[in-house]
Amino acid sequence: AKEILAEMIAADEAAAAEKAKNKAATDSLLQKKYVIPFILAVVILACNQTTGINSVLNYTVTIFQKTGMQGAFANVSDVAIKIVNCVMTVVACALVDKKGRKFLLKLGTSGIILGLCGVGTIFLAISKGWVAASMVTGVAATLFFFMFIAFYAVGPGVCVRFRRNRDGVPEVVRVDERQRQRLLRARRLHGHLLHHRGVLPPRDKGADA
Repeated sequence: AKEILAEMIAADEAAAAEKAKNKAATDSLLQKKYVIPFILAVVILACNQTTGINSVLNYTVTIFQKTGMQGAFANVSDVAIKIVNCVMTVVACALVDKKGRKFLLKLGTSGIILGLCGVGTIFLAISKGWVAASMVTGVAATLFFFMFIAFYAVGPGVCVRFRRNRDGVPEVVRVDERQRQRLLRARRLHGHLLHHRGVLPPRDKGADA
C-alpha cells in the first residue's frame, strides 16, 4: 500500500509540475515562437485566397466555356476537377506525416504557380487574338486547371489546416491516460486498505501481478 501511495504522490507531483510548466509557457502569446507561426499562417491563408480557388471551384463551367470548350465537356471537366480535389486531399493527408508540411507546401506552391501561369497564358492569347478559342485551347486550359487544383490540394489546401501534435498523440488522449493510471492506483490502494482492515478476505501476493 505504501508503494502504491508513493506512486500516486509522485504522479500527482509530476502532473502538477507539468501543469505549472505549461502555464508558464502560455503566459504570453507575444512570444516569438507563437507570433512567427501565426503570421506565416495568416500570410499563407491570404495567398490561398489570391489564387482564386473559390472562383475556380464555383465557376468552373463558365471558365471552361470561355476557353472554347463545349458545354457538355465543360460539365464533365467540372465534375472531374471536384474528384481530383477530393483524391489529392486524401493523398496529401497521407503524405503530410511522411514528407512534412514544409515539403508539401513548397511542392504545392510550385505547382500552383505553373498551373496559373499556363491558364493565364491561354486566356491572354485568346484575348489578344493570337489564337482562337477552340476545343484545343479548352483542353489545354483544363489540364492546367487540373494541375492547379491537384497541387493546391496537396500543398496550401491541407498544410495550413492539418496539424498534429508533436508526438502524434492528441493532448486529450494523454490526459485521459494519466487519469486512468491514477484511477487504477487509487483502486489498488483502496483494495489494500480493505484487506488490511479485514473488510475483505486476504488474497495471495500473486494476485497483484
